[in-house]
Amino acid sequence: HFHDAHPTTPIGPGRDLVVNNVGRNVHNVTIPGTTFSEDVVPGHRLVIRGIAAFLGGPGEYPFFCRFHQSLRMRGVIVIAR
Repeated sequence: HFHDAHPTTPIGPGRDLVVNNVGRNVHNVTIPGTTFSEDVVPGHRLVIRGIAAFLGGPGEYPFFCRFHQSLRMRGVIVIAR
């Protein structure tokens, strides 16, 4: 479960995306349509600096955990206009 990956919570320009793994399993963030796919081990966090610029601007961008796709572990990154 990605707690903060809801379409009603937009990320503004210049902001970072932070994913904390507070669980016991390795998780992953994969963003389709990009080359981005990074694992996050338990107790660590992943920071994607300037996520809006990385993704190319305003819009909705799906992402998922490649280890837990069958559990529907996915979300949407919403970049503000």
